[in-house]
Amino acid sequence: MFFRRPYLGGGHTFSFKATANNIGSVPVTILLYLPNQEEKELTVLQPGQEAKAEAPDGATLVLRNTSDKNARLKVKADERAFSLPMYYKTEEEYRKP
Repeated sequence: MFFRRPYLGGGHTFSFKATANNIGSVPVTILLYLPNQEEKELTVLQPGQEAKAEAPDGATLVLRNTSDKNARLKVKADERAFSLPMYYKTEEEYRKP
């Protein structure tokens, strides 16, 4: 089964910071996908926790929920948020060339 995940950023020409607050009842993993296809796990955000993440030029922050329940997060990006893409795709769709 493939779950759609939210992706923040990707292809932009500046770094950005984001703060995520897990207001739901399931843990969410925050990953960083770098332009060279490298993937780094930044943290596992437990319910009630908040985390900050920074993405360099062209990188994407990925919010992965591996449970069968809905995750709920509040995400705030830095002052350049108006120019960051945010979209939902499966891993398979995202990884296609």
